[in-house]
Amino acid sequence: MALFANQIESVEGGGFKLQLGAVAAKLREAGEADASGDAEGAERLRREAQLLLAAMEPIATRYEAVRENSPHGRARTQAMGDLVDQARKMAELDFVSTDAVAELFRSGQDGNRITALGLMLGNPRLVSLPLLTEAIRRPRSSFEQWHALRICSDLVRRDSQPAQHEEIREAISIARANGSLGDPRDRSRTKLAQQIADAMEN
Repeated sequence: MALFANQIESVEGGGFKLQLGAVAAKLREAGEADASGDAEGAERLRREAQLLLAAMEPIATRYEAVRENSPHGRARTQAMGDLVDQARKMAELDFVSTDAVAELFRSGQDGNRITALGLMLGNPRLVSLPLLTEAIRRPRSSFEQWHALRICSDLVRRDSQPAQHEEIREAISIARANGSLGDPRDRSRTKLAQQIADAMEN
C-alpha cells in the first residue's frame, strides 16, 4: 500500500481520481504517524485506506451506467440515490477539499456532477452555492436538480445569509422560467422549491 501511494493520485476517470486521492492522503497520514512514533494511529489510518480502496467502485461511472441502461421508475431512482448516499458517506470522513469538489463538478460529466453534490450533502464545509445554483438553473436531469435543491434547503435551515437567499431565489426563478422546475408528472421539486422560498421568508 505504501509503495502504491506515490502512484495512486495519477489515476483518472469518472470521479475515481478524487477517491483514490483520499486513499493516498490516508497513507501519507499513516506515514507521518509512523514517523512521530504513533504506531497505533498509523495502523488505524492504513486500515481506513484499505477499506476505502476495497469499496471504491467509481460512483460517477456507475451513476451514468444506471441512467443510461435502466428504465425510468422507482428502482432506477433508488439505484441513483444509493450512489449519492455513497458519496455522502465519503464526505463524512472529512478528507475532501472544496477545490476538489468544484473541479469534479466543473469536469462536465454528469456522474461527476452528481458525485460532487453527494459530497456536499455529506459535509456542509464542501457546499458551494455557485455550483448549487448552476445545477438548479441548468440541471442535467431532474435528479440532479432535486439534490441541488435539497442541499439549498439544508443551507437555508442552518444559518444562511440574505445574499445567499437572493442567489437561491434567482436560481429558482430562472428554473421556473425555463421550465426545468415544472413537471406535471412529478411535483416534488416544485414543492421543495416552495418550501425553500417559505423558509427564507421566516
